[in-house]
Amino acid sequence: MSRIRRVMLVQPESPGGNFEYVVIPRQGLLFLSGALQQSKGRYLYERELHFEDRSGKLDIEKDLDGVDVLMISALINEAPRAYEIGRLAKQNYPNIISIGGGPHMTPLAEEAIREGKFDAIVLREGEDIIAQLTDVLLTYKDADLIKELHKILNNDKTSNQKKEDVLKRLRIL
Repeated sequence: MSRIRRVMLVQPESPGGNFEYVVIPRQGLLFLSGALQQSKGRYLYERELHFEDRSGKLDIEKDLDGVDVLMISALINEAPRAYEIGRLAKQNYPNIISIGGGPHMTPLAEEAIREGKFDAIVLREGEDIIAQLTDVLLTYKDADLIKELHKILNNDKTSNQKKEDVLKRLRIL
């Protein structure tokens, strides 16, 4: 089985008020793409970036055909479109791994998972963990495992030693 996985990184269309007309566009997806390219993990990532403000709306059925992982980063005013893309992706491609992030989803991760049907939300900058997280999600494709890890790592009653043990096991993957 091939180690190559296709990743689509998307910045949703803005209803206005973003930086889309500024000389320097947002850089987050470029950093994530670079982190995936430099990964020394289990998979090799073929990456495609889609900025809806520049390239037009993503055609879910056509553009996501053959994609293994969908990553979406959204500002607050892009969140409704980000959630729509996430939902439609899961409807059309139930096995696609979807990861959300960005300034809106970081503080509202539960909303993003509920509304956008994401498998995971990256909190804060994702460059340091995106390749490892993607490797884990592709390897296990089990949302229950990820939810259980989230509970363990974010539960105040879980000892620091147990949290360290869980993190050490994840590093072995």
